[in-house]
Amino acid sequence: MSVTMRRTLDQQRMYAWNMAVRGAELEQQRRRVARAVARLGGDSKAVEVARLGASELLANVIAHAGDARCRIAVADGGSDISIRVYDTSCCVPAITTPDWDAESGRGLWLLGQMATGQGYVLVDEPPWRKWVWFGVPKVCPIEDLE
Repeated sequence: MSVTMRRTLDQQRMYAWNMAVRGAELEQQRRRVARAVARLGGDSKAVEVARLGASELLANVIAHAGDARCRIAVADGGSDISIRVYDTSCCVPAITTPDWDAESGRGLWLLGQMATGQGYVLVDEPPWRKWVWFGVPKVCPIEDLE
């Protein structure tokens, strides 16, 4: 697995890496996302939201994609930082108001409450079929996540 920092044609700074995600490695990947967000100028709260969001998107790859291969991209968007997780499934995520008594199904909704935006894009970039994304402001206004 290699991590690259590159500049795209519009000079956007981006960290990206390919991996096969496994539950035991989620903390390692959260740390990588956190480092990338911090290097792109995110404050400590932005880093924490990015860690939480990356956990959710990677856990969804494990639970729903049917293939552990994915790509993580953390990109500087000016005042925001975008986190994308590419996977090989064309099944799109469902973001609904959660059933608060259910054991699961709240992650994307909660992420949406903390993010500046979220969504997905279907792509034809083999092996990737879609990417799911969320954004965080570099200076995060969330008061306390603990």
